[in-house]
Amino acid sequence: MPKLTQLITITTTIIIAITLLASLAYSFTPSPRVDKIQVDWVGYSNFPELVNSSKVIIYGRVESIQSFGNNTGIPYKNFRFKTLKIAKGSGDGMLILNVIVQQIGKDEYGTRVEADGDPLMKVGEEFVLFLTGGEGSGLSTPYGTSSGPWGRFKVVAGTVAPSAPYWPQYKGMKLDQFLNEIDNAMGVKSTYKALWEGKPEITNETIWSYRAKSVYNIPEWLIETWGCKISMRLEELRGKGLILYSVGYAGDGRIRVGMATVSNENVNILLETIRGDVPPGVLIIGKDSPVIPLSG
Repeated sequence: MPKLTQLITITTTIIIAITLLASLAYSFTPSPRVDKIQVDWVGYSNFPELVNSSKVIIYGRVESIQSFGNNTGIPYKNFRFKTLKIAKGSGDGMLILNVIVQQIGKDEYGTRVEADGDPLMKVGEEFVLFLTGGEGSGLSTPYGTSSGPWGRFKVVAGTVAPSAPYWPQYKGMKLDQFLNEIDNAMGVKSTYKALWEGKPEITNETIWSYRAKSVYNIPEWLIETWGCKISMRLEELRGKGLILYSVGYAGDGRIRVGMATVSNENVNILLETIRGDVPPGVLIIGKDSPVIPLSG
């Protein structure tokens, strides 16, 4: 009979051989063929032009591939994005927490088709997206990036990686700094300086009254942007002990925020949390009660 050490040696040799064979099989697995489509992208002369021509600007993560197909002969792939931060809202009354983004190209029968210079996105990747389209509802009608790779900035480890060779000046820029560049391009902090330096209106009354139009003439997309930024902080506020029961629009170019108890402590928690994102002077803070769903 073979000794125990011989059996161990034979077994180990077999395991190593199997591992090597598996490794070789993996290394020789052919990569999918990639066919390139030539697309003449419409460029932008400067960054503010990109910012102001985009309907929606978000920082988000690819959550899933929703669908793919051909649109007038052009292959496409639809990606569902989870919004992590919003820089610009659409003004159509929709809270843009999840959007569908369409990109040219698709995978089919072992072949990948994609636009030259614009590789298909992957689940788990993060981007700052400059979007157009999406009329009606971005949840059902896909958005497209503003001229393909011109409007898509990949985010890796908190830094921006533009699609080469577009916007090289932003390569390696920290995400927060890049989002601040977008704010500067929109000019919202300079145009509405009085609102950023102002204070919120605070009342112990329930705030449902509609008033005259704001003297600041704030566009709807900007009001929605600020409202979305507050709504995206609800869980963070809850963790600090503040529950907001409503975030809406007062009809006079301001944002109505409702909470159960209006106190200096609660107001300060809100203002500290949204500092730099929403101007205090655009807020009306008052009482509200939780929405109780109807039973039956």
